Amino acid sequence: MVVHTGSTWGYRAMISWYPEADIGIFVAFTGNDPNYLYRLTLHNYIFDVYTGHIPYLNTSTICTYPEPWLKSDIPKVKPNYPKDKNTTRKQKEYIGMYKHQAYGKIKIGKHTEKNKLNLIYGYLTFVLYPSETKDEFYGDTSGISVKLLDFYKFKFKFHNDQVTLKASSFKEQPTFIKIGQLNNNACPMYTTSMSLPVVILCICLTLF
Repeated sequence: MVVHTGSTWGYRAMISWYPEADIGIFVAFTGNDPNYLYRLTLHNYIFDVYTGHIPYLNTSTICTYPEPWLKSDIPKVKPNYPKDKNTTRKQKEYIGMYKHQAYGKIKIGKHTEKNKLNLIYGYLTFVLYPSETKDEFYGDTSGISVKLLDFYKFKFKFHNDQVTLKASSFKEQPTFIKIGQLNNNACPMYTTSMSLPVVILCICLTLF
């Protein structure tokens, strides 16, 4: 058997090859997978089904796994934190698009309740609740990610005209920079990668 795995924040993958059984298996999913527990188990299950063996996981144990064999370290409920605090600044100071060269973009928007903000990162959405620390928020997963029970913290920092957002619960704790809006003076009506002489030459060749 040959196995290779891959992991990054929010993403887990595993590929395995069984030459004797003439089968290759690849799985990828979002979420956490400590010690490759779920990837390895899923590969074993697929292998058993494919080769005609009876899997040790059934309709009961598949919902409690790794119990009853191992104790589960996955939290059963979301952490409890205060949800009635107001933001220390006006919400519009936080709202906007934040960018990181490697991690992409995070969007901060208004929530239906006055003292909360929304955070959107790819397919993940969070409701942000102000913490006891200024410009710091607790992130509560919502939407399709509501079942994720991990605890998230996000910290804003204001320095002169720059606003940054640190995802302190991410493994690498990247810092996202708020994207400034361009005005008409800073944004030309058109852009081109060709110099003016090249454009003129192209026009001449077209005419003649």
